[in-house]
Amino acid sequence: QVCGGKPRLVKLGWPWIGESTTLSPLTKGERRELSMAKAPKKLLAALFDNLGEEVEVPPPRERGIIVPPEGYSDAPIAVVGESPGTEEVALGRPFVGPSGRYLERVIQRLGLERSCLYITNVCKEFHGSNSESFKPTPSEKVALASELKRELAAGKHSIIVPMGNTALEALTGKRSITSWRGSILWNAELNATIIPTFHPAYCKRDPRQSAFFEADWRRIAAEPAGPPILPKRTLHIRPTIDDLAAFFASLDIWDCLALDIETTLEPEPMILCIAFSKRPDEALCVPLTLAYWGSTKHLGEAWEWVRAIVEHSCEKVLQNGLYDSYWLAWEWSCSTPLRNWKWDTLAMHHCLDPATDRDLLTDKRKSGGPQHSLAVLGSLYTREPYWKDKGRWGDRPSDEALWLYCCTDAAVTRELLDPLKEELTKTGLLPFYLTAYPKRLTELLKLSLTGLRLDPLAWKSATERASSSLLEARGALESLGVIANKGISNKRLGELLYEEMALPEQRNRKTKRRSTDKTALKRLALKNESARSVTGAVERFRTANKRLEFLDLSALDSDGRLRSDFNPFAETGRLRSQ
Repeated sequence: QVCGGKPRLVKLGWPWIGESTTLSPLTKGERRELSMAKAPKKLLAALFDNLGEEVEVPPPRERGIIVPPEGYSDAPIAVVGESPGTEEVALGRPFVGPSGRYLERVIQRLGLERSCLYITNVCKEFHGSNSESFKPTPSEKVALASELKRELAAGKHSIIVPMGNTALEALTGKRSITSWRGSILWNAELNATIIPTFHPAYCKRDPRQSAFFEADWRRIAAEPAGPPILPKRTLHIRPTIDDLAAFFASLDIWDCLALDIETTLEPEPMILCIAFSKRPDEALCVPLTLAYWGSTKHLGEAWEWVRAIVEHSCEKVLQNGLYDSYWLAWEWSCSTPLRNWKWDTLAMHHCLDPATDRDLLTDKRKSGGPQHSLAVLGSLYTREPYWKDKGRWGDRPSDEALWLYCCTDAAVTRELLDPLKEELTKTGLLPFYLTAYPKRLTELLKLSLTGLRLDPLAWKSATERASSSLLEARGALESLGVIANKGISNKRLGELLYEEMALPEQRNRKTKRRSTDKTALKRLALKNESARSVTGAVERFRTANKRLEFLDLSALDSDGRLRSDFNPFAETGRLRSQ
């Protein structure tokens, strides 16, 4: 290391030499001098001379303080983070800050110790306390990933754990840690199993993800050395009419059948295929397009066998079955397309853990919820690596890829049934699930299909009242200098409340920015009488505007009924519709 231009020798035993890595802490003055200096390129290259080959090192950055790895070359588990933080720099050791302490608490509960781990980072340089300051260029990413793989290949680790997106991409080339966390991947180059998980810093920012982090580490702790044993599934994707007849005849000896459908809205709404799985290691996909069957006669026969299979008396298991059953009911013009639909893996997991259905990627709420999605459940209860990208419609997959994807969905759904049923039994929740969920889902399906009959006179009266209230509130706001057309200018409202009226600024607790939302207006109205005329007019305008959106006649179907898609899987148990 370089301190104030003078060489300073420290013990730097790299793990692939056979010593544990130690680094004597720098003094406060040395840290200050080092943070002001640039790490020369030859110094970075010298750190890896022990590899016995030339290493391409990215150009140095400001404040290039090096924090080396820690651990033994034969440690069974190697942990890979992003880059060191301030506490790591102060002590010269990786993962000794808040993230490191969080990691240690989790692994200790599983019977592991820090000494079991080899701990390193994609980038071993410190680039500031703000993680946003570390944004490697594409060429830097390639160089860092190449060096990381050389480093890990020199060791004898049976499991490598990339924590966070940066480490995941460096080791596998894959993106989206929220998708790949918990997946079991084999890397022949490194002769190790790779199991990605969230970075501890992310779990500290959002404690709701800590359950996934701990579940992943339970899997890591139990994973044996050597190539992982992954599910082997036989997926049939080109059936004949005789195959469908034979499949139907075999159902009598099976007590449960999983199914999944794939649909499209363009060029017209239609079911593209349906997959069935009697057991987790096998699935059959039935294409339902004219292009596959060649004639309307054969397509019609295929549909007849599909309906016979769906209406068989064996128990059915689906994932978010409201979606599949709605499409089948629409196709057959009936209200109960599924006979004996007893199990829904989304509902079963919701019964066990009615967690938030916040989207991990966009921070928005989505129907069904990713916390109960098939991909998440697959990562928790099966050994199937993440597969959902294979069926995305951004670039429409080939027919065969779509059929294989549909088969995998059905097989994973079937595999989920047994562990979920076992967990419901252990927790004593199975009777509650059987009495509450199947009946509720069936009723919601009927409600979605039939819709709500509306009273035209009451609808018209409600629209007139909302319009009158909107005009009144708009007039009150415009008299105060706030223009309110389709909405209210939050910038102008903020200027009126906080600058012209000099009211105390209200801040959003998450963004810390000046706020004029409903909560902020309530606080102002409670504490400041002068604000009530403004906040009251704003609230009346927003309420009336919302009612008019709801009363929009374009939401009605041609028969004058209002139909909705229902989501009964909210965290609080309430019902959502859209």
